[in-house]
Amino acid sequence: MKHKEYDNKFLDLSLSFKLLGNPLRLKLFRLLLERDMCVCELEAIMKSEQSRISHSLRPLKLLKIVKSHYEGKMVIYSLDGFAYESGIAELVEKNIDLSKRDKALINAVCSTSPRCGLTG
Repeated sequence: MKHKEYDNKFLDLSLSFKLLGNPLRLKLFRLLLERDMCVCELEAIMKSEQSRISHSLRPLKLLKIVKSHYEGKMVIYSLDGFAYESGIAELVEKNIDLSKRDKALINAVCSTSPRCGLTG
């Protein structure tokens, strides 16, 4: 029984690295290390369409790297337990710094986000 659990951990970690091999998914993951965000916030920061963001997050949710919950009508994304338990979050955070531009965008988007109670 332990052998199967051991193999599953390798499979999960291998699939996680494969999914994070996609630059868009990796950047979304890195942004979510900064804070929880809704799709509209990620869309504004990434300058990408909502459907592309959602499509990229879906497989990460299936592997329990990312999770989501609702705040009213908004879907909020955050990192899930496996991202931390596996060490992926620490690895990514140590090796991928956000640019000054990305940090400024996060601050700007948050300050005008309806989620933060403000309207642009």
